[in-house]
Amino acid sequence: MNSTNKLFLLVLLISNLAFILSGSYKAIKVKLSGLCLQYNDKADYALTQETCNKDVWNQRFYLKHIADDEYAIHPVDEKSKKYIDGKTFNIPNANNGNVWKLGVPTAIHLVKTKDEGFWYELKHYGKVCMDIEGSSTAPGAKALSWQCYNGDNQKFTFPDLK
Repeated sequence: MNSTNKLFLLVLLISNLAFILSGSYKAIKVKLSGLCLQYNDKADYALTQETCNKDVWNQRFYLKHIADDEYAIHPVDEKSKKYIDGKTFNIPNANNGNVWKLGVPTAIHLVKTKDEGFWYELKHYGKVCMDIEGSSTAPGAKALSWQCYNGDNQKFTFPDLK
């Protein structure tokens, strides 16, 4: 593939991201289960997958573009209807107990998968992806960080909540 084709594909990918992420608050939907990520409103802001529900405010996220494929993910406040700046989601690593503090200032990289449609890996420093524990399809399963391996429990899309 020559450099012109590579540049065209990069522009196309960036425009697809901008189209998908533009507008209002988004849900984060898991490919494997079809469920949506939901954060608890306790101090740790842990993430689990739950049945998608447009009326549940803690399934709403604001993805703030930082640079290139980097985004910060913010929770949305139910009362003010605005995103909460400065909050982080705690994503434990199932392997070593370290905690990925997702949010500001830690960004994620949205990496388009080869799957048909708009599915992305949420990568942290290129080697670790957001992952649904045990490839579970059940509500309540935790979001963890794990080595990227292209599993459907590591692929996400961002539908509007209408």
